[in-house]
Amino acid sequence: MLIYLLLILLIFQVLFCFVVFKKDLLSPAFVFSLSFSISVICAIIYKSRWDLDLHLNTFMVLLFGVVEYVIFTTAIHLLYLWRYGLKAQYNNDLKPLVVERWKLLSFILLEIFVILWTIKSLLQNFNGFHTLSEIIFQYQYLTKFTEESVDISSNLYLMRDFVHASGFVWIYILINNILVKYKKGFILIAINVLLCLISDVILGGRGGAIQILFGGIVIFYLLWKRRFGWESNIKFKHILGAIVFVGILMLSFQYLGNLLGRNSTVTLADYIAKYLGAQIKNLDLFLQETRDNSSNLWGSQTFIYVIRFLGESVGIIDSYYFYQLDLPFRYVNGFSLGNVYTTFYPYIYDFGYSGVFYLVLVMAIITQIIYERAKRAKKTIDIKVLLYSFLFYSIVFSFFSNKFYERVFNISFIKLLIFWYIIRFVLLKIKIRREKE
Repeated sequence: MLIYLLLILLIFQVLFCFVVFKKDLLSPAFVFSLSFSISVICAIIYKSRWDLDLHLNTFMVLLFGVVEYVIFTTAIHLLYLWRYGLKAQYNNDLKPLVVERWKLLSFILLEIFVILWTIKSLLQNFNGFHTLSEIIFQYQYLTKFTEESVDISSNLYLMRDFVHASGFVWIYILINNILVKYKKGFILIAINVLLCLISDVILGGRGGAIQILFGGIVIFYLLWKRRFGWESNIKFKHILGAIVFVGILMLSFQYLGNLLGRNSTVTLADYIAKYLGAQIKNLDLFLQETRDNSSNLWGSQTFIYVIRFLGESVGIIDSYYFYQLDLPFRYVNGFSLGNVYTTFYPYIYDFGYSGVFYLVLVMAIITQIIYERAKRAKKTIDIKVLLYSFLFYSIVFSFFSNKFYERVFNISFIKLLIFWYIIRFVLLKIKIRREKE
């Protein structure tokens, strides 16, 4: 019965956010509570198959984790309204983002080069396999579940990070120019977006491409509101389009996984359920186990990428760089539940139940402040808009795993910010003018 009560209370949180944030569909509180509601719905559908009988401690963690996030994001929102009011949000100043043709073509060539270099590196490391999908699977397996290293140049990884960062910028430019009905260079910009997505999936990970696509939803929403005012409602066709887009993404998720070597024989419904709802069952199983509230290494699960970076910096490669997350795969009645446990799992693993309070508090404050600043953005290719488009993925998938602390407390995040500033400067500031004849 507890899981049904949890769903009712979570839906109440969704409705509360919808009213308090004045139908703001991308406010952190609304998105956070909605994502957990959807996850619980999926868990209820598979309740009997997974033997899911939610325990009280799991119920309390999920409910109060969401409630706390909603409370603190709401408080930050009200403080911004009190300090700045609503007028600051009306910036009807969108202009065409004009990128010179030589820059568009240069980035296309760079992206193609990075894709080909990545494929070449994979072939050199795994020349005993017959297909590219088999090679990609082996790469994913070795890098995620073993301590074996893959001989791929650090310069290639750096360039791949640069291409990934540019994906957010290109989709920003594409959407901006669509909204202002500026068509020049549209095809080349769209090709840049596509190549960035291909670059992200070529090593087997789907997360990078999904981040850019979800970031596109955020960018469209913020730029639309900036152009037409925050009192204007997004048209129903746009909401329907977003729903269809997410639906297609979910339906193609298994196919894309098979294409990248993650062969799955379960039905599509079971596959989607594992990704959307199994985290609830996994968290429940974890919380019933007897174990210490703290791990041997401080923050080992929550701040794993900080630990790896610091470990590599001080030269303790064997102990830290290859340190793996403790995410055992779960099975119930012969059904695979995967190895993700919601964002609350590492907080409790590392710091006990008190970790949920402190870490949710920090996440709520950071995400809401960035969103408030993104809503008041005024610059062309505004970094604050890009930043929230990046964080949005972490908020949406908090029901899935610890996306926020893994992605923000990470040296890659610093590189992402640096690359955004560099790309914006190159695209908007550097000009090559022909001399008059």
